[in-house]
Amino acid sequence: MMFCAADPVRNLAGFHLPGSSAGVHGRTLLTIKGKNMKQFTIKLNDIKDVKNFVTAVNAYTFDVDLVTGRYITDAKSIMGVLSLDLEDQLICVVHTDDSDEIAQDLEPFIVTEIM
Repeated sequence: MMFCAADPVRNLAGFHLPGSSAGVHGRTLLTIKGKNMKQFTIKLNDIKDVKNFVTAVNAYTFDVDLVTGRYITDAKSIMGVLSLDLEDQLICVVHTDDSDEIAQDLEPFIVTEIM
């Protein structure tokens, strides 16, 4: 599946991210390209939360995505995050083998840990 880097929001029509609100609950994401993924349910309540969240994830070199419904966006893109419906909880997918440090940084936003 190929995505355009210029478009921070990517339509996942026909694809399901297991564990997300659009996917099949109870399943877990497996490894892709040798990297494990950690998922959190997060809530961003206002613009200040969005700014703080994007600043926090930009401190890391690995990819972090946000998923809502059938859309996925780069969590390091403030425009991408602002394009999502912030009324709902979001699935934060962290693409790394060691997610303990980022989990601490994102603790103010985390509602639940999925896996």
